[in-house]
Amino acid sequence: MKTALKINLYLLLVLYLFSLSSCGKKRDESSELNRIMAKAEKMNTAELEKMAMKYREEMAETRKKVEEFRNKIKKLTLEKEVEKIPEINAELENLKNSMRQLKEKYLIYYTELKEKGGDLTDRGV
Repeated sequence: MKTALKINLYLLLVLYLFSLSSCGKKRDESSELNRIMAKAEKMNTAELEKMAMKYREEMAETRKKVEEFRNKIKKLTLEKEVEKIPEINAELENLKNSMRQLKEKYLIYYTELKEKGGDLTDRGV
């Protein structure tokens, strides 16, 4: 039973992280992305590379947080797991939203860099 609950929590984590696309985007997020796109169009390749790497590094940090979170789930006992489900869900939602936003911003700079013929070596997500 204990193992099954941990597996279910782990699967929940995986599902949240792989469902980074959202059906209903907020307007302020959309307008922020539009501002970033307009800004990126005016940047040269060096500036685009710098911004793309900034977001790539932030995504790597978020992935580290996901790994720490996964380790935290593994250490929970059966009694604590039931009590912490709302907290776990909230933390998963925050990680999911953070990663989605970072990826969207990164892809803006990456796409613009690609269109301007910049160096794409080691720039993939």
